[in-house]
Amino acid sequence: MDFIFHRQVGARVSDKLLFKDLTLVVVENDAIRVVVVPEKGADIVSFVDKKTGVDVMLRLPTGLRSFKSEMPLMAHPNTLFSYYEGGWQELFPVGSSFGKYYGADHPTHGEAPLLEWDYNILEDSTERVCVEFRVRTKLSPFELRRRMILDASSPEVVLEESIENLSTMDLSYMWGHHPAFGAPFLSGDCRIELPKSRLFKGDKKLLRLPPESEPRRGMFYALDLKRGIYGIHNDRLGFGFGMSWDHRIFSKIWIWQSMHIQDQSPYFKREYACAIEPFTSLPHQLYGKRDRLPVLKAGQKLETSLKAFIYRRRLPA
Repeated sequence: MDFIFHRQVGARVSDKLLFKDLTLVVVENDAIRVVVVPEKGADIVSFVDKKTGVDVMLRLPTGLRSFKSEMPLMAHPNTLFSYYEGGWQELFPVGSSFGKYYGADHPTHGEAPLLEWDYNILEDSTERVCVEFRVRTKLSPFELRRRMILDASSPEVVLEESIENLSTMDLSYMWGHHPAFGAPFLSGDCRIELPKSRLFKGDKKLLRLPPESEPRRGMFYALDLKRGIYGIHNDRLGFGFGMSWDHRIFSKIWIWQSMHIQDQSPYFKREYACAIEPFTSLPHQLYGKRDRLPVLKAGQKLETSLKAFIYRRRLPA
């Protein structure tokens, strides 16, 4: 892939690569390579540890499909799954199967992952690259921005993000990140590392991943986080993927595991997946009196940052 860059050292960025009719934005340095598809929800479809050459992201057999040239194969509200390739989605302004949001039927996990995002390369130097992705939602009055920043040598990409309420009324929302992991990174050698927290709908036994030969399906949550951080480490490969964030904003972690057990489309028992998702709230079916949705006031912009990184042996303190 080196031929798409105009230099071979330090931080690099390119938008010269196409898949079908989709532009791929690639940021990389000597430690990691990250690939984003702006025209498909700004999905992060690849996150490669360059020392081992292993991509940590899930890739489903259905592959990457285009909003622009490939019609959805399922009716609303399951449109997301018509196009779900694995990878990492940004979920907004709802999560899970929410139903009506201010009178509009929203697809599963909201509209943000089903929209074409604009992008602009803001910085392109050996020391640092920065790409901004942005979108205005259609069923709701929000603007989302994500700046992805990578320096010359760090195995860490920074996501500087904002959501802005463009309306004249206060609006509740859900906001989350859905990175899903798959083989060859995901295996029975993987363990999930969480901050001090309280598990809900699951227990510590689920933090050790099963091998592909052992079916599993589950959804559980980490609540009352003391820090915003997690890791998933493959002990055989000797490295892990981690995320850190402001736990006052993303105050929950959703953990989804599905190993060769879902017998319906698009999986047909072909999936071997685990997603670990920083989220603002629980699914609406589960939240109670103490778990109201956060509210963005009329005209308000909320800014925050997250980090995604490769680590070896120990999760950073």
